Amino acid sequence: MFDGEIFVDPKYQKQEIGVQLIITLFTKAIKKYKVTIFETSTFSNIKFPLNWYNSIEIKSNRELVFILGDLKKVLKK
Repeated sequence: MFDGEIFVDPKYQKQEIGVQLIITLFTKAIKKYKVTIFETSTFSNIKFPLNWYNSIEIKSNRELVFILGDLKKVLKK
């Protein structure tokens, strides 16, 4: 799955809403489309959302950051 971004209004962040949305998104993607990898991009010099993605096992590499994660590992986290 590529670029399945979610956005949570800042006044509702840090309430696990993003986690619940990502769980729903990944669970449906696995079930309906047999998706196994998630890829998206973000900036390497801005902490959020990169640090959030890293905390749920979606990792980065190099200057232009493309992040991906094994959906089953993400859902276990």
